[in-house]
Amino acid sequence: MSVWYLDLDDEITDAVARLRAAKDDKVVLVLPPGSRIGTGRINFRLLAREAETRGLTLAMVSSDAQVRALAQSAGLTSHLTVGDAERTLGLDVDDDSPTGARSTTAATIPPSSRVSDALSTTAEAATATSAGRLGGMLHRRREGYSVTPRTATAASGEVALTVATHGAGEGARVVRRGPSTRRRIATWGMRGAMIGALGATVLYVAYLTLPTATVTLVPGSTQLDPVAVSIVAGPNTPVADGAAGVIPAKWYPIPLSQSGTFDATGRNEELTYARGKVVFTSKNTLTPVTIPEGTRVSTVDGRDYKTLTQAVLPEWSGDTGGPRPSVEVAVQASRRGPDGTAGRDAVSVVPKRLDLQRVSVTNPDRIEGGDRSIRKVVTKKDCEAARQELLAQVTTGLAAEAAKAGTPGLERYPASASLGTPELTPACEDLVGQTADTFDLTAKTIGTVLEVDETLLEPTARDHFQLAQGPSTQIEPGSIVASRDGEPVVAPDSITFPMAVTARVTLLWDAATILQDIAGAPVAAARDTLSAYGEATLVMWPDFVPNLPTDTNRITLVIEQD
Repeated sequence: MSVWYLDLDDEITDAVARLRAAKDDKVVLVLPPGSRIGTGRINFRLLAREAETRGLTLAMVSSDAQVRALAQSAGLTSHLTVGDAERTLGLDVDDDSPTGARSTTAATIPPSSRVSDALSTTAEAATATSAGRLGGMLHRRREGYSVTPRTATAASGEVALTVATHGAGEGARVVRRGPSTRRRIATWGMRGAMIGALGATVLYVAYLTLPTATVTLVPGSTQLDPVAVSIVAGPNTPVADGAAGVIPAKWYPIPLSQSGTFDATGRNEELTYARGKVVFTSKNTLTPVTIPEGTRVSTVDGRDYKTLTQAVLPEWSGDTGGPRPSVEVAVQASRRGPDGTAGRDAVSVVPKRLDLQRVSVTNPDRIEGGDRSIRKVVTKKDCEAARQELLAQVTTGLAAEAAKAGTPGLERYPASASLGTPELTPACEDLVGQTADTFDLTAKTIGTVLEVDETLLEPTARDHFQLAQGPSTQIEPGSIVASRDGEPVVAPDSITFPMAVTARVTLLWDAATILQDIAGAPVAAARDTLSAYGEATLVMWPDFVPNLPTDTNRITLVIEQD
């Protein structure tokens, strides 16, 4: 088992280090009264956790009941003496041993015995010490546990003897402190306290009375640096408004119209059917032959034709000397185009049904009329291209009109010109699909341009500047000057004019503001600050003080008004 005596100024880290360096499984930590470790339960909880982690049995020893209570609240056992802790940990303690002697109160031992015992104990400890100090603690092994002897003290009457341990063989050193020393310390302490109180009183009186400053200020007038002001002209502003910084602008209407003839680029192919007549002849002596509408006949080279009407061939009498029955029927080529054209007697092939009924066919005249033609058509793309071309012409016309002189008394700004939506005549919906080589299109619209009465700029800027000043600023009558300050910024619906305004003003400064500006400042700096307010006189008392008082109550400010 190890017993460790901690110093007053040991930290929790020192105690944890002792636990980590312990070679035994049972450890006793002895805390002196007033130890830093004993000031909070968290320290004991850390020690308990460290002991649990390392499998140690830990006991705390302290003469302070509150420290013992804190240790117990953290789950540790606490004791008044080392002997009690050793018994709790299961160690047989010899009450005559030096450890038992430490748990005996000094009042039960005669003074001479206490001094001699302390000296002998100290000498024995110094002689038996074989290990060096570790973190300010003298360590030795005895009867299976470690003991770190601390300074032994004995008291007798009014004399206190302190026995301090030294190295081996050096013995002990006894220091005597008598009651006269304490009286001298108390006397000088009282004298020092009285002198300090007197000095503090003198300083406080000086603080209340010194230094003081008197400032006399005559506010003067000054020319303000040019102030940037923006005045906006807009068509939705009926009258000039100085508070808002706006003036009216007017739309000037410009009627525009452009027309043109444009080519159609679409293609439309037209095919017609060839038409003619064929004659059907019958040699059927048994029954009449009906030729239905749509009966197909053809030429030897494969050109087909269909009948457009129904026809009936009567029965043939068989008389070879007389004419055979025949009928003429209109026909149309089955395909459009010039391929349907056929020469005279070119049609000779009939359907097999008619051939079996001994019916023949021929065309006594030429079959013709089949043709192929290509016509141009207006497309949507044609109309859109025409619209864009007309729009470009209208835009050019607007720029030319906007550049002309404006209405008398007004300034025209061509950069503000804008174009309305063009109206097309005829509409593209009506043109698209028409068969034509060319088409005509007209675009009409109304453009606008802003015009401004610039004589309103300067008075509006002056009003805007004056209305923006605070109540503490007095402007000398007739001193406000406004002028143009750069090129205007033009937009389609507004024009912004940059203006510069200056004036001569008298500033009525607030006394509290002035005092705050100069309080605590060096005298020279305070005079520079005051010169910005007008003509100022600064008087310090006493005159050798370099800075104005930081307390504004010790600064007298007099502002003289005309």
